Amino acid sequence: MDEERESFCIVERSARRLALPAGAVRRVLSGGTLTRVPGAPAAVVGLVNDRGAALPVVCIDAWLRLPVRPCASGDPVVLVEGAGVRFGLLVDRVDGIAPLADASPTGLDFDAESAPNLIGACRASGRGPVAVLDPDALAQAAVAAADAAFGAADGGRAA
Repeated sequence: MDEERESFCIVERSARRLALPAGAVRRVLSGGTLTRVPGAPAAVVGLVNDRGAALPVVCIDAWLRLPVRPCASGDPVVLVEGAGVRFGLLVDRVDGIAPLADASPTGLDFDAESAPNLIGACRASGRGPVAVLDPDALAQAAVAAADAAFGAADGGRAA
């Protein structure tokens, strides 16, 4: 009998295969309007409307040392919850939910060591290796980037 495997939401960004634990994914938003936020850090690319609530959307290209690509309204956004924070993750495509083998394959086409806090593991899939993102670390990185940017914008004054 096969060992039970955890399910993941498989996504692509800049032709890289990434995954999030399925338990951290709330839903996928597509076709929404992305509203820019003046003064937001580069990683926070805007807000989308999620059932009447403003949801911050992050782009992790720079954090993973991928070429930073422009984003636009209508790009798929995966709604993720990590570290008690709900946010959107900008992706190019969602491949679906699937179990991944509990392995540490080699052959990722980007440097997983460049973001060791964001990548929890590398696993094998039927289409090759996948870097598993840590939703808690992603949330903490987004909050830290926003705090740093908005703190710098107000001259470091506390509100």
